Amino acid sequence: MSGQATTLVDDINVDKKMLSEVMGKWSYALRIPVIQRDFEWDAEDVKELLDSIVRGYPIGSVILWETKVDFPSTPLIDLKEKYFPPTPLYVLDGQQRLTSLLLVKEGWKITRNGKELKIDPISYNPANNSFYISGKRGIDVSLIVRAALGDVTAFKTLVSDHPSDYKKAVENVGQRILQYQLPIYTIKTLKDISNSFDVANEIAEIFTRVNSAGVSLGNIQMFLSFFAAVFSELKFEIVERYQTLFNKYDEQFPSWEVVNRFVFSNLGMTQNQITKIDSFKKAIESLKERYSSKPSQLKEIISSSFNSMDLILNFISNETGIYHSNRIPSQNALLPLFKYVYVNKITNLNQISTRNKKLMLKWFIIASFNGYYTASPNKKIEQDLKSFKGESFPYETLMKNMQKEKIHPRILKKDIVELVVDVTRGNTGRSYLMLLNVLLFRNKSNNWAGQIVTSKNSVVHHIFPREYLLENNIRDREDINDFANITLIDPVINQEIKNRPPSEYLKSFNKDALESHFIPLNEDLWKVKNYEKFRIERSKLVWKGLEQLINKDLSS
Repeated sequence: MSGQATTLVDDINVDKKMLSEVMGKWSYALRIPVIQRDFEWDAEDVKELLDSIVRGYPIGSVILWETKVDFPSTPLIDLKEKYFPPTPLYVLDGQQRLTSLLLVKEGWKITRNGKELKIDPISYNPANNSFYISGKRGIDVSLIVRAALGDVTAFKTLVSDHPSDYKKAVENVGQRILQYQLPIYTIKTLKDISNSFDVANEIAEIFTRVNSAGVSLGNIQMFLSFFAAVFSELKFEIVERYQTLFNKYDEQFPSWEVVNRFVFSNLGMTQNQITKIDSFKKAIESLKERYSSKPSQLKEIISSSFNSMDLILNFISNETGIYHSNRIPSQNALLPLFKYVYVNKITNLNQISTRNKKLMLKWFIIASFNGYYTASPNKKIEQDLKSFKGESFPYETLMKNMQKEKIHPRILKKDIVELVVDVTRGNTGRSYLMLLNVLLFRNKSNNWAGQIVTSKNSVVHHIFPREYLLENNIRDREDINDFANITLIDPVINQEIKNRPPSEYLKSFNKDALESHFIPLNEDLWKVKNYEKFRIERSKLVWKGLEQLINKDLSS
């Protein structure tokens, strides 16, 4: 960072570490800043990562920040032994890959800050040198890696269970993974910094430079550092309030981005000021001028903002069965709901009329599904938040705003019946999972283990299992993960079904259980030869359920 005479950065170190070291004690010093997103990868992502590593393909780099500054964070992995690094290493970029590697080493399950993270097992088939999301179709990759690391128990199990394949597995997979070299960039700011605004500026500089290198970290993530620098007496006020919501609803729901957007808009800042570095430095200074003599008013706005968010998250959970961020394509769609209860000083959901609740939910479903705030959100959020002036939820105004942005203010039949959508990929896939979650919950669908489907008690289930389709030469990813082949069921039941064909396992469930999941009852459609027909018929049933929900149940 030469050219910045006043920079607090001491050094930028570029190194390569073998994954054998990355998976070891070196990772004990790694911390995840609380303003970072949570672990979001699934087994499919980790399988692709392993395949790239074994093939020797680039998998990107990791960017760390080494500093004496105490920054709110959680460990990359909870340790069974005490370990006190001389200085923490904060992960600025690479969390998904680092977490995935530790999941591989630890048998597909770790804990972070007391919370369990896990994915489905991934296996390696020596016969065709391929990876599968399955614990039985090959050799468990975690077992291979632990054996290659010198774990005696793992090695004995590997030799015992796979006497003819263990050498090939260790050489072709275990050693290749452990010997793979991962580029590590470490940004060092080791000076003792007493001025909190200097700390904030340095964080901004680091994030800006990292962003300019092509790593998307989001300017919103450093915002609180500037706020804490100016309002030192409220340094942890927002962090602590956020942590309370995080613990209550889990899975970064709401995200730091949406929290910052909402709280600071209530303090009079525009969305551009909140999200752009060159704007929010000055904007927070103006907040200081406005509120320095009125700290109690500032604290009250923050408190009311968080109470409004808590109320709406409770409303969304009660009305949709969604408790997790991974079921919502863009949490920015929560902002107008937050604003409605904030402006009207609502402190209890019973204060909201049935009509307004229906309009709120209808708008939220349509805006989320259509990805209204996914791209270029600032202008849209700004105009929508200005729509709240009375006791009625401004559904028509919000819909007109959506039309102005050339986004259709409805969910169209062709989006459900005609499109093939891979639900495991991106915000589009998340839109369909959200819709499915809402439909099943509102339909009082059983998760096949005696509970109404929610994001808490269900996982994604392929009605025609992935491995079963692959075995029958259906290999296109979109076809396998198509929305029409997905439902949400109890995780234990999902594991019990595994790769069994639907023509076999669906017979164990009664008619009501299948109908509530929009599964055609024609058993001929449960055969793999009729897979395409099954998807068409199921998508029609889903559309029928959606029409009932949007046009009748939520009709004002």
